[in-house]
Amino acid sequence: MRLTITTISYLLAACLIVVVGLPTPSNARSTSGEGLFLTVVDSLPMPPGLVLGLTWLPDGTIAVLREIPADISERGKRQVLLSYLNKTGQVLSEEDFTGTLDGGLASDGEFLWSCGADPQGGALLYKIVPSTGDVEGAFPLSGHRPSGVAWDGEDLWVVDRDSGRLDRFDPDEGQVTRSVLTPGFSPHGLTHVGGHTWVSDQGTGRLYRLAGARRRWSGTVVADSFSHRGEEVVLGSDGSALWIVTPDTGIEDVAALMVEKNYHTLPVVEAGKLVGILGKEDVLKTLISS
Repeated sequence: MRLTITTISYLLAACLIVVVGLPTPSNARSTSGEGLFLTVVDSLPMPPGLVLGLTWLPDGTIAVLREIPADISERGKRQVLLSYLNKTGQVLSEEDFTGTLDGGLASDGEFLWSCGADPQGGALLYKIVPSTGDVEGAFPLSGHRPSGVAWDGEDLWVVDRDSGRLDRFDPDEGQVTRSVLTPGFSPHGLTHVGGHTWVSDQGTGRLYRLAGARRRWSGTVVADSFSHRGEEVVLGSDGSALWIVTPDTGIEDVAALMVEKNYHTLPVVEAGKLVGILGKEDVLKTLISS
């Protein structure tokens, strides 16, 4: 089996999407299932902000939930925007969901689903109409820190960081109908593609593949290919490819982006704050020294 993987970084205020491939299993073995290896093959820039969720609509539009830190926000305050992008990463339209949504994004082909805090305590799963941005419903979740949402073609799945649990949510019943524990102990990103569910774990820094109706652990991406301990890695899918949002960008990727897009400088964001400007001279010096 061969899938396409894409990684997105948000170290740069102008985010970078890097496409990689998931080849046949590597020689490494996980403690459960097979070892998997990723390879970078392409890239695509995105608008400023921290990616909180990512999914594709049936017409090919990319829906991105992103946090805009106060330092780079046009309003001078933190914002959470649900943005709709074309295939080149250009913003077509966006809705402000500050104070409502805070993580995870999935499409069931008709509605968007995302998570946010319940004003009464706990967390809610929101059902959103893409064309209008209207909230059609809000459903209570059993966990307190949901971070990833995925659609498998029949049901929604929500992963919770605190409990380490993966919950199946039935949209028709409006409730959780099954729960399983994830391989790690602090899951964050979640998506479904190629007949498998994928989950990134902030605690272990690994990317896991889950299979079957019971979502059993069937493979792990090897550490040499994916290692992001302590980092909030977001996952998404366009229906045929797995997209990975990582919190840092390699200097080679930055150089490639500058050449491809003819950028002379790029802003650098750390912990949600603009900390500097990266120029072509800086990149060249770093490449030479490395």
